[in-house]
Amino acid sequence: MRIPPITFAIGLCALSMGGCSPDDAVAAGPAFPNPRMSFPGNGRTLGYVANRYSDTISVLELGTLTVLGEVPVGINPVELDGPAQVTLDPTRGVAYVLLTYPLSVVGAHAVAHGARPPFGYVRELSMRDLTPLGGLWVDRRAASLALSPDHSLVAVAHFDQDLALLSTDLDSRRANLDLLAPAWGLETGTADRRAQPVCVAPLGVVLGKDGTRAFVACTGEDSLAVVDTTTLTVLTRVPAGDGPVNKPTAIAIDPAGEQVLLSNQLTDQVVVFKADDTATELWSSVELPGLPGPVAFLSAKEWLVPLQSPSGAVRVDAATGQALTQKSYRDDECQNPHAATIAADGTVFMVCEGDHYGPGAIVRLDALTLDVRARVEVGLYPDQLAIVAPAGTATTAAANP
Repeated sequence: MRIPPITFAIGLCALSMGGCSPDDAVAAGPAFPNPRMSFPGNGRTLGYVANRYSDTISVLELGTLTVLGEVPVGINPVELDGPAQVTLDPTRGVAYVLLTYPLSVVGAHAVAHGARPPFGYVRELSMRDLTPLGGLWVDRRAASLALSPDHSLVAVAHFDQDLALLSTDLDSRRANLDLLAPAWGLETGTADRRAQPVCVAPLGVVLGKDGTRAFVACTGEDSLAVVDTTTLTVLTRVPAGDGPVNKPTAIAIDPAGEQVLLSNQLTDQVVVFKADDTATELWSSVELPGLPGPVAFLSAKEWLVPLQSPSGAVRVDAATGQALTQKSYRDDECQNPHAATIAADGTVFMVCEGDHYGPGAIVRLDALTLDVRARVEVGLYPDQLAIVAPAGTATTAAANP
């Protein structure tokens, strides 16, 4: 039986020579203090970023761009869990993180006997102190996680290269899209996992505005897949761009839920599709001077696209596809930009992967010039930054274009 802290403290006072008052008991503090770091909002804008090669999540106070703490979030004590893509549900005060096991290597002898890499895992954490609340195993080679706008559905895509390289028919090479619902059922163990083969080596997934459609970047099949999440039916697969080979490696959906944007590695393009059941209408394509990462939305009229090889970023006019600002970064500014996130007040933050051997960084950019205004180091190989604004504040700048 757990003795209430005050009762325990009063008991200690009763054993003392002079006795004590109830105020003394309260001052004694809890009998079982929580040693975990705590990250209350207190009117601050907080950021959460998963560090893939550190097995941690860094929590930042974004107003001053300082790291409040870095907390281990893996579950395997002997292997790199590879946490990626923190996604937040501020209404419930929880965060979801995807454990990907990126460096799991299965030897040739083990493969010959049917061995496969570990399963992925979706872990639910308290936003306040990153205490584990629940979770569920998903398929192997977990790569990307999305949360529906109503926070009820989690979708996970799997970049399963083992399946992709099989000498079998196309259907057998297609990896699953996992759907977990209700998302809050992870905490109680009542969430249901449904899986459907969607395409070869999918690397990214986003959910439409009502959560009934999933849009998947199919890197190995060079296509965009549209999935009905209510029936787990693949509605269509369309070419990922107008090049002979495009290789989509990132996907985004605009805040209005009307456009799906693929970032294609081999063509250095961002291509725009209509976010509907067919997605067959390629609205536009934008040529970029580097490998594009996922598009962030500065407003309804402007995008921000991080670039690698070389490291940089471009501000793009969404209507014309013209570059409004183009910026290159030195390694000590932002090595290998990965993804940008826009705070509610329009402040622009970008994740810098680094070289994956030393610390990565979060930088604050000037929204017009894209100059680095502030920088702070985080863990190894940081992923996308998730932002929670103070209560009563809109969560994205796109709400106020």
